[in-house]
Amino acid sequence: MGSAPIDGANQHSFDYGNRGEVNALNTSRRLAWELLQGRPAAVMHVGDISYAVGYEFEWDQFGEQVRPVAERVPWMTLIGNHELLTPHTYIAGTDSGGEGGVPYANRFLMPAPADTKRPDTPWYTFRVGPVRFIIMCTELSFLRGSPQHAWIAATLQAVDRGATPWLVFAGHRPMYVDSISNDTSHSDQVMAALLRAELEDVLVAGGVDLALWGHHHSYQRTCVVRNQECGPVGITHIVAGTAGFDLRKNFYPTPPPYMRQAFNTYWGYLRMGATDTRLTVEFVNDEDLAVKDTVELTKTPPRTRPTTRR
Repeated sequence: MGSAPIDGANQHSFDYGNRGEVNALNTSRRLAWELLQGRPAAVMHVGDISYAVGYEFEWDQFGEQVRPVAERVPWMTLIGNHELLTPHTYIAGTDSGGEGGVPYANRFLMPAPADTKRPDTPWYTFRVGPVRFIIMCTELSFLRGSPQHAWIAATLQAVDRGATPWLVFAGHRPMYVDSISNDTSHSDQVMAALLRAELEDVLVAGGVDLALWGHHHSYQRTCVVRNQECGPVGITHIVAGTAGFDLRKNFYPTPPPYMRQAFNTYWGYLRMGATDTRLTVEFVNDEDLAVKDTVELTKTPPRTRPTTRR
């Protein structure tokens, strides 16, 4: 997402000629408008929160930017590469500008075990109505045998599907993505393949209905997919990285066969609604509030596997 000065002044950013993530202002205003309409019950922000990357005042500016919403409903977050990565982290990089997750962890205190004010265990779970959310960290080890992998597996098994019939999983880097980035150890396709190898079967067996991701600055939605094939058993994946940073143009010339929708021409956000038998997700263009894509998952109790209708 990021932030930008409301007066158009310059500030450090990787895009927009050092004017900040200017489209984040519009997204923040649209979320405040949603609040006036009686929505939402909570906000889920899937990483790359402020893009402060060492410029401390940008955290304060971001907090003020989202305050009209965040002081009224829970602003739930997960950590991304631009909050955590340093040359000494699990995935080595300079993406956080040396922050190493510390400013993030002290400003966004999420439920246990992510409540330590340290970025060591930033995974957690929470409930909103009939939906249980399980939050992972793609920037720390999720390999079999890691503490995070064990926590994910145990948390999935503990979900009460009677109380929360819908199960949504979320992380920063996507498990499925339309991107030609494949040239480093932590590029889009390398990380997607690793996520699939280590977690996909666990998530499917645990009954995850929907997976939400960020990182790639575009909107993307898959079919119900498992092992890169569409079918009746699997998970619908959505990439929503369009809240403020400049949009990415590195799609494949031909989309992957599991991709049902992908565009990089609109900034916007997701609007989600759920009952015990229906989960609807809309992508909203924050320029004019037009709904550009909709997916609807349905289930009839006591079934636990959803069907998808466009």
